[in-house]
Amino acid sequence: MRGYVSQKKSNLKYYPCVYLGKNELTDKKEYKWGKGYDTKKQAEDALLDMLVTYKTNRKELDINRYKDYRTLSEVFEEWQPICKGEELYTSLESYNTCMNNIKVHIIPTLGDARIERIEPKHIKQVFATMKSRRSDEPLSPATKKKIMGTLNHLFEYAIMCGWCESNPCKDIKLKSPDIPPKTIWLVDDIDYFLEWVEKNRDYHYYLAFLILATTAMRRGEVAELRYQDLGENGKLTISRATTTNRVSKDIKTGSKGRRSIILFNVTQNAIQRQRERQFAIYKKYLNKSGIQGQPKPWDFIITDNMNNPVNLQYLSREFKKCIDDINSEGNHYLNPMPLKNLRHSFATNGLTNGVNVPDMQAQLGHSRASTTQNSYNQYQESMQKANRDKMEALYFGSRQENGQEKRKNG
Repeated sequence: MRGYVSQKKSNLKYYPCVYLGKNELTDKKEYKWGKGYDTKKQAEDALLDMLVTYKTNRKELDINRYKDYRTLSEVFEEWQPICKGEELYTSLESYNTCMNNIKVHIIPTLGDARIERIEPKHIKQVFATMKSRRSDEPLSPATKKKIMGTLNHLFEYAIMCGWCESNPCKDIKLKSPDIPPKTIWLVDDIDYFLEWVEKNRDYHYYLAFLILATTAMRRGEVAELRYQDLGENGKLTISRATTTNRVSKDIKTGSKGRRSIILFNVTQNAIQRQRERQFAIYKKYLNKSGIQGQPKPWDFIITDNMNNPVNLQYLSREFKKCIDDINSEGNHYLNPMPLKNLRHSFATNGLTNGVNVPDMQAQLGHSRASTTQNSYNQYQESMQKANRDKMEALYFGSRQENGQEKRKNG
């Protein structure tokens, strides 16, 4: 370990400096400067003390273990397009979110670190200080889980390439995210909302909200629905979804997300009215600018007043505005909630009224029944009561009916 004294020209003071060697993670040279002294002798004395202190605490490093090394940033840049091609993430939005999380929360701290030297303690230190980008609050456990999952894939790729020997993420246990109770609407709330929207908004908004409320589909799936997806007897095949940027993506064959459901009769009739409406719009504007080249009525089911496919953000904004307008009237109060909670409302109302978990899993497109169970475990008591009432009626229904008859006759 070496050190020296340097005089600063601006104030003519002498500063002791110790060369610590190369950083164990980045291989960059590190120096430790002491405070300034009026004389060179004072600075040299301080330097001796610093040398003793840092020599005692300094670890000897094997910097030649990996001659062909990579930093975390270099591995990440190489792995990004490979990861996208392997389709590790269910959607482009999910992929972009996970990649952005690494760029924002990991790269600034560990980006220059040699990947073979990153240990669990380094990752724990980073996760302990993660803050939300929008506030100074700690990052949520759910987001940390997603970042850890992405890092895990990244280190597995580095191991495969021979740039490190072990995955430091495997030995780290993060707190499981709490699943907060979801705001939902009961059947009466949904019925009032849909009736109000049908009377007070454009028809395509009503139809979109109706399908969401009666099928538990995701908004990206509803916006991508086409008439060719409709089969006989109200059977609907869900095989595609769209992003907020109107990028269509097929759901993988064999995935639980690719599924078939049976539409309510009310929903089937509403879709038929939409088809008639689209033909009327098409004929009206057939020879006018603005509709040429747009999707025809036999393409997308959900289209606006010019037969254009709808934007997901418009649907979400209009949903919120409808709730605000209904509540401002004061006739029926609706708990504010995001558009996706129409899906949760369908699932909750079904599970609490006797629909079994496997059937609801198939309707929702969850890959595992445990996902459905865990998502709605706050309603377990209501579900158990509903099942109890059905079983009690099955076992003792005739006895109760006979008892009522006896009381009437008595």
